[in-house]
Amino acid sequence: MLEKDCLNTASDFTIDFKSYPQASAYFLYGIGKFVGYSEGKLFIANTMLMYSACFCFFYCLKGKNIVYGLPVVVYALFYNTRPYTLYVDSLLSAFAFAIFAFYLYLRANKKAGLFTIPMFTSLVLLKNSGLMLAIFIIIFYIFYEKKKAFALSLCDLLAVLTSYLSWSFHVKSEFGTLSKHQMSLAAYSEELHSKDMEIVSKISKLFAKAILSDWFMIMFFIILVILYFIKNRDKKIRRVGVISFVVYGFYALGLYLMYLFSMPTHEALWLASFDRYIRTIHILIFMSALFYLLLNYNNQGLLGLIFSFACVITLVKAQPIGIIAPRNVEVREIFDREKAKMGDVSGKNILVVFKHQDKSRYYTRMAMFVFDKAHITDSFREDSKQFNKEDFDYIIEE
Repeated sequence: MLEKDCLNTASDFTIDFKSYPQASAYFLYGIGKFVGYSEGKLFIANTMLMYSACFCFFYCLKGKNIVYGLPVVVYALFYNTRPYTLYVDSLLSAFAFAIFAFYLYLRANKKAGLFTIPMFTSLVLLKNSGLMLAIFIIIFYIFYEKKKAFALSLCDLLAVLTSYLSWSFHVKSEFGTLSKHQMSLAAYSEELHSKDMEIVSKISKLFAKAILSDWFMIMFFIILVILYFIKNRDKKIRRVGVISFVVYGFYALGLYLMYLFSMPTHEALWLASFDRYIRTIHILIFMSALFYLLLNYNNQGLLGLIFSFACVITLVKAQPIGIIAPRNVEVREIFDREKAKMGDVSGKNILVVFKHQDKSRYYTRMAMFVFDKAHITDSFREDSKQFNKEDFDYIIEE
């Protein structure tokens, strides 16, 4: 977008998943056009976007207790995908939480209700799975405010559906076909039929094991049980536990169905990106539950200490997601260095020889981006397929 000043089209060769919504990219594009392009500047912009959503958390804190918001924001920023990656899973959680917090804020500030419409639009246009989180939040608001929620929840639902359908129309008209995780009954049926009962059974067992060993949610519910008895079996805590359990259950069910109906077999068999997906709902549930409890209790010290400790334990125990691998940096430096030597490579044939086979073609696409080439031949050192070096103008070895 920063290079061409337009949305990607079907002819773009450096982007594989062309049908993904791009709301966060629009924000980064706007910042990049204003302050100039560099990875450092876009990292700061992405962090600003994430923090702007997390900032809502401070509304529930009073006086000196504001200090408890800091570990929660750090947790939201670093528990799942990091701000310097292109993943939007943490943004998804933060945006959904911001809407939840704003719904609670509206009880005393009803005139600000229409601000939820652009918030829901942003959430749905971040990622397709934002649709599920949007539905969760609207249902919660209906139960929370009952008849008073009818008008606003209807407007929000229309905003959600309009946003989703408008992007679907754009994808259909621009690309004709959809990409990975496409939302299509025909595609779901085709993907499911590619998996026999043995494969479905393996995926089901792996998924059940992953859910039952979800240490974060186990810790979260243990904390709620302890607080429930400390607070003399307060209904508010019981309500938080029930809602959290229901939301987590439906989200897990949706995730399971995605592995069966949408995820390619070779990825579903090892639950590809499970940690990234499940941490999305972890952040939303954790921040929403804590926000609600802090908003409803004057004595915030105990809650703040317990959940701050939980944040620290989580960040220490959890395996990081979205860390920039040293190889990524090394390979990019090689490409940048070679490009500086080559100059104009239009019309030239380039062969890139990697240390190991690039099955995902991640590094190959990196080369296509750096050299602005629609096609680059890739190989690896132990490749049985032989290439005639004379057929290439440039050969780059990792």
